[in-house]
Amino acid sequence: MTQQPLDIAVLGGGPTGLTAALLLARDGHHVRVCEADGRQNLNGSAVPRRSGVSQFGLPHVLLARWRQEMDVALPDLVPALLTAGARPVNLLHLQCPGTTGAARAGDDRFGTVAVGRAVLEQVLSNLAAEEPNIQLRFATRATGVLPARHGERCLGGLGTEDDDVPAELVIDAAGRHSPMPGWLHDTYGLPPLQRHRGPRLTFFCRHFEAPEGSLPQVGPILTHHPSWSLLTLPTGRRRFAVVLAAIADDRALRVLREPDAWHAAVTSTAIGRAWAGHGRPVSGVLVHSAADAVPVEPRPATVGRLVALGDAHAVTNPLLGRGVTIGALSAVTLRDSLHEADDVPEALVHYRTGYAERVAGWVDSSVWLTRHRAAELRSQAAGEPYHADDVRWAMTVALRAGALQDPVLARASTLVGGMLADAAEVFANPEVRDRCGRYLGAPTTPSGAAVEAGPHDAVRSTPPTSPIGEEPSTTQGAHHVHLVR
Repeated sequence: MTQQPLDIAVLGGGPTGLTAALLLARDGHHVRVCEADGRQNLNGSAVPRRSGVSQFGLPHVLLARWRQEMDVALPDLVPALLTAGARPVNLLHLQCPGTTGAARAGDDRFGTVAVGRAVLEQVLSNLAAEEPNIQLRFATRATGVLPARHGERCLGGLGTEDDDVPAELVIDAAGRHSPMPGWLHDTYGLPPLQRHRGPRLTFFCRHFEAPEGSLPQVGPILTHHPSWSLLTLPTGRRRFAVVLAAIADDRALRVLREPDAWHAAVTSTAIGRAWAGHGRPVSGVLVHSAADAVPVEPRPATVGRLVALGDAHAVTNPLLGRGVTIGALSAVTLRDSLHEADDVPEALVHYRTGYAERVAGWVDSSVWLTRHRAAELRSQAAGEPYHADDVRWAMTVALRAGALQDPVLARASTLVGGMLADAAEVFANPEVRDRCGRYLGAPTTPSGAAVEAGPHDAVRSTPPTSPIGEEPSTTQGAHHVHLVR
């Protein structure tokens, strides 16, 4: 590792910031975490809120890749989550047994845990509080950056409302609304980085409490239907969430924030009926709009001793549920880079290389997939077919269709969905390519989940009970900081 333990300041106490803090502290560094919100207090609330995180109430899926990485990097994390109420799940076998067939050797790789974000953050902060090398500073609002004494345009820590937090390395894990770009402008006159912003999707979510026992096995956690997508996610031992996702500019669906309209739309499919009928709702309809936003392209480093992780660097749309896993992968890569290098500048060179090899491809593919799906949703909402001159998209749609009927393709699709293998690895398998070929141009609606009335028909038949105004945007002003040295 670096010759001496470092003093590290982490901006943000969400999953990525706390994961990075734990990894670095256990590798010998001294870490202080500054988080503007107070420590989480669940108080038995069905859907806890956090003022600084607009998507806090939405379900967060911990993918199989996250489970595999954390089992090695933080082996006490998953047991602590299970003790706190997380539920073991296998993302493949949440689907219909008729689709997946009997359990096969290797299916345990699809295992993970289902847990709400509030419990995830509480457990991470509890583990961090037990680490002698971590100081948690909740309800501490950072106000800017401290210039370092040992180099021009080099950070020396964070300033807060209470005092200064000197550091040899600053980690920005403040998420999509990170103030870091503004601080860099104020301190060094740097312009904000240019970012590509993708189309916005709107998510209409309700949380449910279920009886003890099994969950419905009627389809994968993400299914696609004409003009909308459906996410059905367990979030704990007796909790789950059902989320309808649509293109944000489909104004006809804004009525879905009304519970009756939401229920009519979700139960227009067999999958939605099975999940919505499995428990009782414990929340109203939570509405969240989100778009991906990634740096246009890498550019030379401009500020030293600063690195941005997770959504503070590049935002992926929640549709694919990859955000927590990408943040954790970035944190592991940073820990390894610091361990291998002799000093911070060398470590951040290693991190750039490691990020490109281990993380960047998942960000790029997430943006690619979401933007194609958003364009498809927009076309379907207009009653038009979606045509893309991209063989990769044609194969992706074929895999999506085949995974609903073919056990081999169900496993291939879950490998990609769980971030265990990318599309290139999956399609390198001749059997997968051959089986996908049978589904080119096939319908992608789940078998046995035919839509009796689409969401547009459902909401037309369910008048709102309160005025529907303009849909608020909850993801404006996202900022991203490139890795700097």
